[in-house]
Amino acid sequence: MKKNTATRKFLALLIALVAVLALVAGCGGGTTTPSASPSASPSASPSAETSSPSASAPGTLETLDFASVMTKFDQGQAKSANWDRTNIVTADTTTTATIEAPHGQTTPVVMLKGNSGKLDATSTTSGTLTTDPTKDSYFASAVLLKDGAVAQYGDGIFKFKLAVSAPADGEWNSAVVFRDSTPLKPLSDDSVTKALAIATVGGTIQIQKNYTDASGKVVKQEVVKDTGVSIKDGDYHFFILALQDVDSGTNVKLWIDGNVAYSGVVTGITGPGAIQLLSNSTPLYDASNKPLIQKGREEGTFEPITACGESYVGGYDDGPAVTDITLDAVK
Repeated sequence: MKKNTATRKFLALLIALVAVLALVAGCGGGTTTPSASPSASPSASPSAETSSPSASAPGTLETLDFASVMTKFDQGQAKSANWDRTNIVTADTTTTATIEAPHGQTTPVVMLKGNSGKLDATSTTSGTLTTDPTKDSYFASAVLLKDGAVAQYGDGIFKFKLAVSAPADGEWNSAVVFRDSTPLKPLSDDSVTKALAIATVGGTIQIQKNYTDASGKVVKQEVVKDTGVSIKDGDYHFFILALQDVDSGTNVKLWIDGNVAYSGVVTGITGPGAIQLLSNSTPLYDASNKPLIQKGREEGTFEPITACGESYVGGYDDGPAVTDITLDAVK
């Protein structure tokens, strides 16, 4: 009897021990069960595994540094491997657009200077200005090419430097234009139905846009933001522009010299387009409709005062480092 009782106690103890071992084994294997998977957790965010278009990392957008497209023009050449400087007037042989270091720059730049016409003047108090519309253009331009055709860029991060010479107050002087719908035309042309421009007005940086409003009218050079940043000093200033289309428009962020100058959504400019550089050498006139003139660079010569002397656009080169170039989230 005592032997049977001991046997029953031993069996009960063995069963309890097996149960404990089974329970421990079950706890240890619980991390592989579906109920413990992060993907099944109600608190897991379904968007965490995909990048948001409104807050993308730099690696998700193509980066174009203008330093990579500074191919030179041969003498008299209208096109290089990366640029078309045919300009606004196809027959123009005097408007300057060249890639070089014309004033001792350490790296190549696109130098742009329009031709304001022929000044017949022997003094600062008299003279007339004549322009041959088949040869002369107030605007100088260069359009970015890719594989011999006009390049089309949409979303991306664009890095460049810009300097202007002798900008006139109250006039637009120079522009680096993105998503341009009609390259080789100035922003003031009705055919430019879409464009986003980093433009100088009196030497101050503005973001401007061309777009078509709800009534079908083309609105030209509307100011999205006057940054208040002046580049009248003639030195190079460094720009990073990030663009990405979102549901509400185009998410835009602009850095100037390493500082954020604008962040917001711009409507009416979605989709790809051309990249064009422009310089405005439109002559200025006084109240009597006589051209305003100044002493020329050579002794005894005179030249008209224009909206801008020259514009220089190049690569970001030694511009300030910007470690975070992500776009802000769209609200």
